[in-house]
Amino acid sequence: MKMTYVLIIICIAVFIFIAAHSPYEQSRLLDRFGFSGDNFFSGNYWCIVTSIFVHGSVAHLVLNMIAFFFFGRALEREISQVEFLIIFLLGGIVGNLVSLLFYPTDELLIGASGAIFAIMGTVMIIKPFEFIFYPYLIPVPLALVGALYAAYTIIAFLFGGDSNIAYSAHLGGLAVGIIFGMRKGGMRGLMIVGILFIILFMTPILWKILGALDYSRILGTLFVR
Repeated sequence: MKMTYVLIIICIAVFIFIAAHSPYEQSRLLDRFGFSGDNFFSGNYWCIVTSIFVHGSVAHLVLNMIAFFFFGRALEREISQVEFLIIFLLGGIVGNLVSLLFYPTDELLIGASGAIFAIMGTVMIIKPFEFIFYPYLIPVPLALVGALYAAYTIIAFLFGGDSNIAYSAHLGGLAVGIIFGMRKGGMRGLMIVGILFIILFMTPILWKILGALDYSRILGTLFVR
């Protein structure tokens, strides 16, 4: 069985297991297996891994697993299952560690987003022109999807986004994926994604500049004598 499917099954099983408990027990399980500075430094070192497989709601689980399904299947065609698992776990772990720099030590972090961003970062560098049907169920090049997600995450991280989303964990996982992708696929994929990333950032700026120009006055200056 593909590692993507195995990890999805584990995430779903963990969610069902926690949901089967009373609200009080659910809170205790989240506190025990979710990641936070207090939890980790108090000796619960396993939380840096277990938190990757814990999700806080059906929507949180479903959205993460849909993204993981598309990115994971694309990457598994290119690397071994062992490499895939290493990237997934390392992306989640690094994402958690990076978040320590930006969140209070009692802030609880859960979810596979950092790990999924690592998978995405790897495959968009290795196979930038492979098409996937995510997120709009139409074929989109992986390089474009990756550049869009990277741009959105950086903007949300710098200027504020959904307070319930740990964008720092996403960026930590993405960095892991890009490093692995460069090792497997070289610089070509990174350059392609980088160019798309710059275009995505520059387009709204140019649009704003062009919108501020008074074309009637400019044309009048050029053609009216």
